[in-house]
Amino acid sequence: METNYRNKNNKLISFDRNIVPKYYFSNDNNLQLRYYKKFDFNQLDFRMEDANQKDEINTGIKVFEDYLENEIDINLDELKYQFMEHSHTSFLYSKSMCQDLFKNGVHHPIGIVCMRPSAVSSNIEKFIDLNTGWRVLNDDLVVFMYSGVARLRYFEILEWSYIPAFVQSPKNHDIEFDDDYTLIDSYDKLLDEYSNDVKYDTQFYQQDKFFYKRKHELEFHHDEDNLFFNRTKKHFGIDSEHECLSHLVCCDMQNDHKVKNWDLENVKKYNKILKNSFPIKVYIRSDNELEYKNCKNSIIDSLVTKFDIQFKSITSKKQINDKKGFVFYTDSSVIWDDNILKLFYFTNSYEREIVFKKNVSVINCEV
Repeated sequence: METNYRNKNNKLISFDRNIVPKYYFSNDNNLQLRYYKKFDFNQLDFRMEDANQKDEINTGIKVFEDYLENEIDINLDELKYQFMEHSHTSFLYSKSMCQDLFKNGVHHPIGIVCMRPSAVSSNIEKFIDLNTGWRVLNDDLVVFMYSGVARLRYFEILEWSYIPAFVQSPKNHDIEFDDDYTLIDSYDKLLDEYSNDVKYDTQFYQQDKFFYKRKHELEFHHDEDNLFFNRTKKHFGIDSEHECLSHLVCCDMQNDHKVKNWDLENVKKYNKILKNSFPIKVYIRSDNELEYKNCKNSIIDSLVTKFDIQFKSITSKKQINDKKGFVFYTDSSVIWDDNILKLFYFTNSYEREIVFKKNVSVINCEV
């Protein structure tokens, strides 16, 4: 059985130690794998337990503000370390991901594992406030994501609702989400429906997840053949007796995108341009004074933190003639529900203009 190969796009597909093709589709595995090409991630409203969509975006704005206030002048080595090792608190990393997703789409599906506590002799209360990664969706449904939690914020910033997803759940737990899916019930089907077409080097491997504990809280017995630290030998599936499960992981290889995205940006040059972007300039194209005022007021209302913004009414994008910093362009027909500062996630040192959506652009005046 061929377990490591190059697909039709000449991308490397790797299956760790033959575990996936050998065991995942065996009768012993009580998990099923569903592939959604378009999954409405708003169904995962655990991200909004005490918040809403605007709060998700505004959290991203706080990351940007923190960069402006505390990080923009630190040395490049420290910025790179944060980018590589603490990526989801790094504005530079987050903006690179937003732009990567914007231009190239999702590299691999978000990974979702879900189960019903009542079906494993448990209850919701046992999963609350454990800090183990499990999230509660309803009175008898818990979910954790092995890949993609941070990306949900980027999807909100991008104004996306549908993204690809791999959803794993026990066959007898009767868990359904909206949207069409393909049931991946064989190794050949995994290749035909997904891995043969991916455009990035991709790896598949096995990972364990305990119900109530994190792995570092468990005793380690130095038994390489025992994937669950001497608690079970189940390769894939739920083991209720030992309060754990083993699931499939699909992700990029070696986090190469971090190196690529760091190298793509001239951080020193970017920081200089960013410093030249204040006060913020917003150009509103309008032929109608009322529309102009409504658009301007919606932008002001979208802000959580007070920023000095200079608004300019124009009739054509060609009238923008600034020589310094980034500026924002919007048509007066656009009403801003989201914080306009999220457009800083689409700034870089090397492109003149990024058209975020119809009638909305980010312009680099120093290119």
